[in-house]
Amino acid sequence: MGLVAGLLQVWHGDAVTDALEDDRGLKCWWAGKIAGATMGVAAAAGCGLVAKNTTCIGIGWGVHSTVSGYISDKCNGAQNK
Repeated sequence: MGLVAGLLQVWHGDAVTDALEDDRGLKCWWAGKIAGATMGVAAAAGCGLVAKNTTCIGIGWGVHSTVSGYISDKCNGAQNK
């Protein structure tokens, strides 16, 4: 069962890669958004647990914006295009 799940995951990954083969910018944008969302939620949750303040949502959004922009820029500027 695990083998079948692994094969399906690889197949879907290949299908996505093939569909977006020539669109590096879109892949980099998604990578940035996923990383930014993860870090933004972690920052907002951590701040909320410690400070118990509603301004933590703004801090989370700021972290999200910074991280997503950084990752997207680094990905688009990678030498191995």
